[in-house]
Amino acid sequence: MKKTTILALGDFTSGGKPFTLSFARFLRYRNRLPEKFSRMEVEDYSTLLAGVYPKIYTDDIFIMTFFPYNYWNDYIEIYDKDDRIYGDRHFGGDFKSFFEDMTARLRRYYKGHHLHFVNNPKNITIDRDKKKTKYLFLKNGIPTPKLFYFKNAGEVKNLLREGISFYVKPRYGAMGKGLTFLSKKRWASNFRFENNKIISKCSDYGWIFENITGNTAFLRELIRRDFLFEEAIMPAQAKRRRFDLRIYVVCGAVPYLYARSTKARGIVTNWTQGGKLEDKKFLKNIPEDKISLAKQYAVKAAKVLGFNFVGVDVLFSKDYENVYVLELQSFPGFEKGFDLIKFLISHI
Repeated sequence: MKKTTILALGDFTSGGKPFTLSFARFLRYRNRLPEKFSRMEVEDYSTLLAGVYPKIYTDDIFIMTFFPYNYWNDYIEIYDKDDRIYGDRHFGGDFKSFFEDMTARLRRYYKGHHLHFVNNPKNITIDRDKKKTKYLFLKNGIPTPKLFYFKNAGEVKNLLREGISFYVKPRYGAMGKGLTFLSKKRWASNFRFENNKIISKCSDYGWIFENITGNTAFLRELIRRDFLFEEAIMPAQAKRRRFDLRIYVVCGAVPYLYARSTKARGIVTNWTQGGKLEDKKFLKNIPEDKISLAKQYAVKAAKVLGFNFVGVDVLFSKDYENVYVLELQSFPGFEKGFDLIKFLISHI
């Protein structure tokens, strides 16, 4: 049988700690691979960028990339080299440049081998761009909340007076960071706004929402920086909590999903910003046919963006009238409750 090598790329240390959680869990399977694989090679991004590559002798190489935390922290999520704020165009450009450089290096060094990315880096950079992702959803008939395009704050206020609410998101953000909620009576953001400047928190956690109702200067800045104004859907609730679903899609199958919730007046369900990861019992509050429909759209979204391993966030509207795909996460982590790594490796 023709054998293949897995090449796992990530950070050997991050923030003074060995490996990241998802990378460490993946590496536990280094000596437990299915027979179709010859071995698993592991390399650090910084070593790779310095020109050091593992020797691989099989013709086929499957490449599993993990989030480049050290590069992100050292070169992307920094706020003293230009006027960037969290998730703006600088983030998108630098993130894309990193993966383009890494891919070019791998193709040069392993010329003559057949490289197969579990998630193609080109698709990863598209996924990071919420605007492009939305376009692909709409083009392929995947329901997603409506995007609005504004030239000035007055246009936003007019629609707010009509009762339309918005989530304002950074185009290249994640983890519930840099979000703003706008409704007729309530404006709230987990950005700070001081001296007419948006301030980003230098952390992945604790982005607390504060009242900014009526702050037109802040609103103008969001428009100027090409943030996405997405219609806020009145969500379904269970146990008096609003929720959405994180659905894992692996090679076209859905092996695992769970609900993420927050209090009824909460703004985000991300656990990094105070949301709660619900257990399996919570899912019993959701009609089975609606969960089945959500799975179908999740699989379709993964296929449209070309992902073999992805987390898809799906929201139900009030009374389960509609289902919406919010976004995809091409670095979704490996959650407790199901052995996603074993499933992924066996299905590559």
